[in-house]
Amino acid sequence: MKNITYILLFLLLVVLSFSSCVPTRNLTYLKGKQQENPNIGSTTPSNYSLDFTSYRLQSYDILGINVKSIIPSKYDLGTTEASNIQSQGQGGGQNGNALLSGYTISDSGYVQVPLVGNVQVAGLTVDEAASKIKTAVEERFTEVIVKVQLLTFQVTMLGEVAVPGQITIYNMRMTTILDVMALAGEPLVTANRQKIRIMRRKGATLESYYVDLTQDDILTSPLFYVQPGDIIYVEPLKGNKALQTNAPLIGIASTILNLAFFFTNFIILFRR
Repeated sequence: MKNITYILLFLLLVVLSFSSCVPTRNLTYLKGKQQENPNIGSTTPSNYSLDFTSYRLQSYDILGINVKSIIPSKYDLGTTEASNIQSQGQGGGQNGNALLSGYTISDSGYVQVPLVGNVQVAGLTVDEAASKIKTAVEERFTEVIVKVQLLTFQVTMLGEVAVPGQITIYNMRMTTILDVMALAGEPLVTANRQKIRIMRRKGATLESYYVDLTQDDILTSPLFYVQPGDIIYVEPLKGNKALQTNAPLIGIASTILNLAFFFTNFIILFRR
């Protein structure tokens, strides 16, 4: 009986070795000199120079435009024609309804604002577009507040992540690739964190980049921040596809061996 116990223990160790064959160095994020020689306990922070650039609107982006009166008693938007200059009625809080009632930027870069006309916004940031639309609205109406919001901030996650698919970003300011990775449920153990592909639309061109999340150089790269429409593909580690394919079988085998090991030891103790 003891021989059976030793055999089961050996098989369990073999199964566990198969399930943990990815080196930890491939799983560690943001390695660098500061991590290799950290000054633990120091109150002096490690500083990184951020390279963040505000997103500039492009054709086919969808904007939510809302105009409100500063002084309702003087200018009641609810009873005037200007109340039509809204893209987020009662359902504005729901992303699907907002998209249906939003304003799409045309091929030529204009957005058509009701009662105002075409306003050129392509190439502007959201804040710059809001200021320009407000100027156009004030040519017809006074005492107004104009709010502009980008409704199409979605990022597509593909590859070796727990939850692939489209992710909607509600805080468009300085959202990082690590934020998106966290929303996708963390890359799998078979993911190649050293080779993350980012595909980004620039007008009629699709640009492709590769980033390494295991090195802290990414913190100072403009690619650290995601942009609307980004497609992020997490490649699998070479040579570990078999581990991913056989992961369910390995889990089942590990469970069976654990149960067999437990019952064998139970029988040995019972016979004593």
